[in-house]
Amino acid sequence: MPIGSLPSAAERRDRARRRSAMDRGELSRLDGHPKDLLVAIARKYAIVIALFSVAVVLASSSSHFLTGLNLLNTVESGAIYGIVAIGLTVLMIGGEFDLCAGATFVLSGIVAAKLQPSIGSWPALAIGLLAGTAVGIVNGLFVSAFSVSSFVTT
Repeated sequence: MPIGSLPSAAERRDRARRRSAMDRGELSRLDGHPKDLLVAIARKYAIVIALFSVAVVLASSSSHFLTGLNLLNTVESGAIYGIVAIGLTVLMIGGEFDLCAGATFVLSGIVAAKLQPSIGSWPALAIGLLAGTAVGIVNGLFVSAFSVSSFVTT
């Protein structure tokens, strides 16, 4: 297309089709310029690219970043929040919202930690789990039996 001339109707349709394919994430339908494909990939995987970029920068700036101990600590601390996140995901899929999940999690830990010296680890963990379960049951009863919004209840 010469400089200064307007694109034809067919060229405009083709561009619109490629743009909408990029917006929908359909990379396989892009049969145009390689730059369009690279832009579509960058848009679709921006979070993953950013995560790997940060990891590369941190790994190159610190000798302790990719050690086994650091990776183990990272996985161990992330597992706790992952367990809570799984429960909250189930609630959100069901259309509910629980504001006290973190507080219940902490309450269970505090109950178990306070009881551990006097009754031992396993009974303290069981009682801590029961305390968290009791809070969840009370919240669930208010939501289901009294039709109170889970946002208000928690």
